[in-house]
Amino acid sequence: MEKADALVLVYSMDRPDSFTRLQRYLDEIRESNHDAAIKGCDKPVVVVSNKTDLPNLTEPRFKDERGRNLRVDLHLESKYGRHWFHTSAKLGYNVEDPFYNVLEYLLTSAR
Repeated sequence: MEKADALVLVYSMDRPDSFTRLQRYLDEIRESNHDAAIKGCDKPVVVVSNKTDLPNLTEPRFKDERGRNLRVDLHLESKYGRHWFHTSAKLGYNVEDPFYNVLEYLLTSAR
């Protein structure tokens, strides 16, 4: 992860444990990016939830410091400063957007 220019992390809606692992990766990235940010070279990271087409599955929920419910997108933005996309590879829904987001960041930061 340290040598990558950008990261796209994907978790599966039908495997809640994949989101738990993803949070560990985000913690590691945050630690390595802290050192990189001091040097002025923070890298883009986006989070993708896949299989949103499956019925009866819900996104993880979180509580803020006041005990209010937070959606996964707000949790990832507030805790990690990362963008979140929900996708369905099966239906082709929103699959390209995370990559366009990363590409746009890389192109604008190269200027």
